[in-house]
Parts: sequence; structure tokens; C-alpha cells
Amino acid sequence: MKKFLLLALTAITALGLASCNRQEIDPPREGVQGKYLLTEITASTGDDDTKTNIQSNSVVVWNADDQIAVKGTDGALHYYKLKVGGGTPVGKFFPAPGQTPASYNTPADLTAIYPACAAELTDGELYVNINNQDLSGSFSERGLSSWNADSPFTFTNNDIKVAVPGSVKLEDGLPNFKFKQLGTCCSFIIDFTQADQARSLMMESVERIQISTLNGVALGGRAKLTGTTLGPITNPVTNIDWTVATPRPMSALIQPMFVFYPGVTTNTTLKITLTTTDHEFVFTGKPTQDFEAGRRLTFPVTVDKNFTQGGTLLAYTSTLRTDVDQFYYYGGTNCLLLRTPNEIGYLDVTQYVTDSFWHNTKNTADVQNPRPASYARIIWSEGADVIASATVNGSAYDYKLKMADSAAGATDAISTDSSGKSFLAIKRGSAAGNALVGIYDASDKLLWSYHIWCPEDDPTDGMYEYTQTNSGNYTVMTMPIGAIKKAYPGMSNPETAAGFYYQWGRKDPMGRPKNFNSLNGGGVLNLYGSDQISTLNLGDPDYSVSASNLLDCWIWFSNSNGSSEKNTLKLAWEGSDKSKTLGRFILDYTIAKPWMCIFCDDLAYSHSWLPLDDNLWGNGGGSNKFPIMEEIYKSIFDPSPEGFRVAPQDLFAGFTSTRQNSSIIEQFNVATGDYVNPNNANGWAFYYQGWKTGPTDFYLAQGQRSRAYSFLSNVSDNLAVWTSSPANQNNAGSMLYFVATVVHPYNAGGRRASCFSVRCVKEH
Repeated sequence: MKKFLLLALTAITALGLASCNRQEIDPPREGVQGKYLLTEITASTGDDDTKTNIQSNSVVVWNADDQIAVKGTDGALHYYKLKVGGGTPVGKFFPAPGQTPASYNTPADLTAIYPACAAELTDGELYVNINNQDLSGSFSERGLSSWNADSPFTFTNNDIKVAVPGSVKLEDGLPNFKFKQLGTCCSFIIDFTQADQARSLMMESVERIQISTLNGVALGGRAKLTGTTLGPITNPVTNIDWTVATPRPMSALIQPMFVFYPGVTTNTTLKITLTTTDHEFVFTGKPTQDFEAGRRLTFPVTVDKNFTQGGTLLAYTSTLRTDVDQFYYYGGTNCLLLRTPNEIGYLDVTQYVTDSFWHNTKNTADVQNPRPASYARIIWSEGADVIASATVNGSAYDYKLKMADSAAGATDAISTDSSGKSFLAIKRGSAAGNALVGIYDASDKLLWSYHIWCPEDDPTDGMYEYTQTNSGNYTVMTMPIGAIKKAYPGMSNPETAAGFYYQWGRKDPMGRPKNFNSLNGGGVLNLYGSDQISTLNLGDPDYSVSASNLLDCWIWFSNSNGSSEKNTLKLAWEGSDKSKTLGRFILDYTIAKPWMCIFCDDLAYSHSWLPLDDNLWGNGGGSNKFPIMEEIYKSIFDPSPEGFRVAPQDLFAGFTSTRQNSSIIEQFNVATGDYVNPNNANGWAFYYQGWKTGPTDFYLAQGQRSRAYSFLSNVSDNLAVWTSSPANQNNAGSMLYFVATVVHPYNAGGRRASCFSVRCVKEH
């Protein structure tokens, strides 16, 4: 039965007890005991005459944790637990461990309640609790060891039937118990999938459901049992409040059930409040039928249907939640691609607010904590003259950003137009390379950071058209983000073709190898500070060494080996005021310290740098290997340049003949040749428009940075390329992975704290 109640949530069915075994005992002493003991109950849900009109065609079965509470002549409650018949409509109940059988003289002496956790005995009187949300503590007392915490108590406690033996005769084998539903079963069909706003609403989840009336009518409470009649409600419950243990996605229909005290009439206005990830919806409407015991009613709850089937038109309001700590971001892209020397590019550095799915909303109207950018500064650079200058606008400031051919004391690099939009213009220098530029407020707080990509080869020149995917054709850049030159087999300087490493879901790069002469890549390329000349020294108190490159900029989120070599991010959070969730705390930390790589060698966190968040790169459907192109969006954390986004999960589908992971070299869709090439420029040249035909794209085996330590590994040996999709496995990310003997287009083993390269596809 409970399995039906908790999982199917489709109907309420009244129960009947087919028979009960009795045992004659000694004559009663002082009227305390009856003549017989109820040693066994056979309960059947299969006979029509034991059901009320609330049931339809659903099949109800018993579950091992089901219990029935019985009151006999001794005035005590006796609990009977299912022992035989689990998974069937006919079950046998015996006294629960530590319980004695109830005694009686005639069947009329016996009264029973199912489920037993709703029974209450006070001064010899039997009460039932309808919508009593404080009953969860009694589950273990009643032996309910596997109760589902993600079911509304207001439903699971209230499939309540009252035993009425009446004139039933034991001798003829007829059931000695009949059960009757005492409340109105209300099914709320929450369906936003067909609404006009479905595109955005379906990305949210329902976290809480509250049901009340506008005039305070009782929806539940404590009632005394008198035969089959529900007694008056004492301590009335006027508000049903269910906080969903696991938020339910609005991309699918949600249908919770609640059983209410039958006091609501057609003149009563119901109020349903849905709290979603980002909104609070309030629905009001009058039912078209009075609530009665044993009745079943259905209420569609959506933004474009009637409140009750064939009934009053639904009224509702929708507002953004004010209790959600808003997340602010700056601009629409995190990477500025400057293809040629002296080219000037522009970054939108306006403050916007996003939602919990990290959409690039460009919404300024909801910004509640204005913090405009005042100036820009180079955080690190791969060398002098990567960045030549920044546009000079506004009032004079102290030295903030190194200006080419100008003295220290340059003016502000942020300009704001008449509409309130703020912009940063960056001019590329004469050299190729990469840099990270930050924008700061007037109090010197880092607000956001941007990767400035100045390659020698243009990654958008002669881009590849991948057609061997599952979801459509994609235009693909010719090199990974951060690479200086396009890779090709046997190139003499493969380190220039290596892209930056990224942790899955983060927007800021974590360096690239110096050379391909060893598996550790010779470390990460040396980086320079804001003057582009001196060795990088961020002076960050969260790590103990001065950084000469990004290799030294790392911190533990959590580690299982007990290392105390670095301060841990987890300890920093534990020492905070806990005004933020752990996930939000870490996200804010990464914004403030974009150079910091966060490692995690703890399986308790599935080797992720952040508690589970599948939407960081805008493609949260991790279990779907065949994404719908139109449903993938570019999130605010996407590291790609304007007009591009991180590769989807199926971009590499055609890299094997089976379109699946393979260790059979004949199934690799690669050009003829040896994986091992001169100068350790190892990799595979994959065909992307057909099987062993057409053009190829060479992927360089640049290795990765491990989730468990700061060093590079497997340089020139293997390659892992992140996709925007999480993998449906242990908090991993989906990726392309290969070595000389393995090609995995859909590898699901990449822990999100690991650092892999990223390929960009053109936005559609």
C-alpha cells in the first residue's frame, strides 16, 4: 500500500479486512479484557464492497512497513504489522514486535486506523490526525523504517480509514473490518510545460507548496472517531505547507495529492502558493464542488488553464523571490578575442542579475545592489605587449592599468554611455599571448574578470563544419581556447598549440604547459603581473607561496589525504557566517580569485570543486547524449568569446565508427598515420564529416591538470576536452577523451575539479 501512496500518488482506495483470526482467552477480569484475542488480521483491498467511491481503477498493494492500529476492550492501542503479502492486495498482519494482541467480546469492541501513525489514543478515546505535519517523529516509533521523506506529510499521513466492525459475524468468514476515507482527496496537477512562458519556467524547480483558504477554513486537524463519523476538528490546521526534500523540475508535470478535512465549500476560495527556484506563484480560485469525505477532486494549476476542471477561471500572480541572494555578473562574454596586433575590442562590463540557471539575461532592472565598475587592471599576462592599452575615459584615477607608451597615472579605463551601459575597450599589443583583466569598484573589490585572447593564428579563419553529430551541424573553431597557433601533426613547437585548462563550469583559465618534453609539461607558462614585466606575485593570503605562474595558485576545497599544505576552502566556508550556501560561497570565491585553481580529492564531493550544479555551462541535461541544439544556451560562466559557446556533448560523436566509446583502433575515425609524431606533437587527426573521408581536424594530446594536485600530467600522451554537458554519473563532466589506444566521444569519467581544454562552437 505504501508503495502506491508514496510513488504512484494517483488514487486513494478504501480498504477492507477479509478476515481475522481469534483465540479464546480466560474470562475477563474487571472488564479489562475481552473474551477473544485478535491474533491475526487478513486485510484485503481487492473486493469492491470494501472500497468507497474514492477509488478508481488503481491497484493497491501492501508494503512491508504497513501497520494498522487497533483499539480493543482494554482501551489501549495495539499495532499490527504486515508480515505476509507484501506487494499484493491481500496481506496478513500480526502483532508488531513488542506488541500484544487486542482483546474483544464482539467485533463492535474493535476500532482500527490505517496507517497506524495517524492514530492517537487520549483518555481512552481514539483520535485521528488529518494533515498533522508533526507526525514525522512518530514514524520510527511505529516501525516505519523506510518512509519516503520527499512525500508531503499532508498526504501520506492521511490515507485514513476507520474500522467499523458493526454487525459483521466472525463465524461466517466475512470481513470484520470495513474502512472509510474521512477526507477529500485533492490532486493538484502542476503543469507549466505548455504555458507561453514554458521556455523559461521549465528551467525552474518547485521547492515548496502551500495550500490554504482566504477565510481560514480548516483543512485538517485532530478529530475524534465516533463510529464512521468524523468528529469535530480540534486544533484546526488552516495551512498545509510542504517543503519538497528534492525540488521537482517544472520541465515535467508534478502531481502531489493531499487529503483535506471536508469543510471547504464552493463559496471558499482556495489559495495555492508555489515557491520555485526564482519565483513565487500565488493561485486563487473557488472549487466547483463542496469537499466531502470520500470524494476525489482534481485541480489543474498552471498559468493558462482553469483552476478546476470546467470551473472558475484561475487567478494568479507571479513575482520574483526576494529571499534569494541575487547573483550579479558583468557583461555578456568572458573572453575577448583580438585576432590581429593593435586590434581594439570592447567588453560590456555592465552589472546584470541572472537566475539560478545562469542565463545571460542582460537584466539590469532587477539589480538590487548596484556596484558599478570604476576601473580595470591587468591581473596576469603571458608577457609584455600582449595588451597595449585601454581606452581612456572619465575622471582621472591613480595608476590602474598599464598603458602602452604612457606614464603611470593613466586615467580610468571604464566608460558609461547615456543608457547606463558600461564598456571597457582593450587594445592588443604587438605580441601574441593571453591575459586576464579584472574590473574593480571604487573600494578596490574585484567584480569580474575577462580572458583576453591574442593568438597568432586566427581560430575563426577557415572554421570546420562538423556534420557527424546527433543534434545538427556545428561550426567549430580551429583551435582550443587560449592556443596561439593551430595544431598539426609533427609541429616543432606543440606548446603554442595547447589550449588553456579549465575546471568544468568555470569561466577563467588555469594555465597551459610550457613544453611537451615531459609528461608534466614543464609546468605552467610563466605569467607576469599588472606591469606585464615583473613575475606574477598576487600576494594572496589564501596560499603560502608567491606565484610565479598559475601552477602555484591552488587551494583545496576538500581533500581525503589530510594534507595541510594549503589552507582549505572548506575550512574557510566553515569559518564564515553561513549566510550563504556552500555552493554560493565557492562561486563568490572564484569570482574574487579567478587565478585560483580549486582541487578536490574527496569522493564525498565526487571530486568536484563545487557542490552539484549541472547548469554552469548552460547544458544541464547530462544524461542526454543527443542534446536539442535550440535548448542549449550560453551561460554567464561560459569561457568562450562573443558568438561562441562550449562544445555540446555530441560534437565528437563521429570520432568512432560506432559513435560510442571504443578501444578498437579500426573503429577510430582517424586519418592514416601513427599516433606518435616527432617532437611529441602526439594526437589524432579526426574526420568530422564522414567515415574516413573529407577534411580532418587535428587534436593535440596536451594532457590535463589533475583534480588531486597542482601538477600537469599526461602531456603528449592523452587529451581530454570538456563539453558543456555534465555526465549523469557521480558529479562528473562529459568529455572527449583519447590516448593512442582509446577514443571516447562520450567519456563520463571527468571529475569536475580536473582541468581540461575547451573547444568552441558557433552559437546558433
